[in-house]
Amino acid sequence: AQSVGAWAEGALWTATAKETLELAVGMVFGAHPDRISMLFFLSYVKAAGGLVQLLETRGAAQDSTLRGGAQQLSERLRGAVEAAGGEVRLDAPAERVVAVGP
Repeated sequence: AQSVGAWAEGALWTATAKETLELAVGMVFGAHPDRISMLFFLSYVKAAGGLVQLLETRGAAQDSTLRGGAQQLSERLRGAVEAAGGEVRLDAPAERVVAVGP
């Protein structure tokens, strides 16, 4: 599989273009282009509606945050599991996952 970085080396001519792509990939994925597969990158960009949609801040992927932080999602999920009589184990592999519902 080809990385975004390897593709950029062969396809982009200027240092500015390569640096811009590196910044964009870093902003969206938090990783260097050498660490992201080109197939994943293209699929992700297409699903988002384009690279601009991923990079814009107003009304785009970087626009929203969770008040109270993302940690509250796992805390509330744990609370719901325990309230339903379930158990949450940390530092343990999942042996099975049971889905109930439609």
